[in-house]
Amino acid sequence: MDPNVYFPYTEKDPILRSINPSEDCYIHKKDLLTRYKINQFLHGDRRDYFAYDCEYWMPLLPGKNQYKVLINDIADQRREGAEPEFDLPQGHSVRMKILPAIRTLGSDPIRMPIGEPPKDPELIRKGFEIQFTIEKNRPDEREPVCDLGIES
Repeated sequence: MDPNVYFPYTEKDPILRSINPSEDCYIHKKDLLTRYKINQFLHGDRRDYFAYDCEYWMPLLPGKNQYKVLINDIADQRREGAEPEFDLPQGHSVRMKILPAIRTLGSDPIRMPIGEPPKDPELIRKGFEIQFTIEKNRPDEREPVCDLGIES
């Protein structure tokens, strides 16, 4: 990907930046999450919500960088975060896979569940398992359309 499209700054820039592309990047995604221009103007045009079972591409700079990821499903009361650091070689990408996870309160005692505390202390707390892998880019590959089976 052209590094100038979403990164109007250099590799040595110390300012924290969002990697989320603008809404226009996903105009042909067919994930039914498109916002009107007026909402983009009022709330910002960076995409910060995504559909399950879709693959989204976001540009990352090569080299050593740390990222902060927060996954929050308000409806299902799931939340998880990660702060991975990658030393990304030129011509490589990071693949992030997010799986709904189940944890017992005993295995994760520090974090409290979202919302109302469970009545049974051994009850299961929901979250996500976030997996990262580094892969070599495939230059001819195009970002897949996320057709959720509903006409958009």
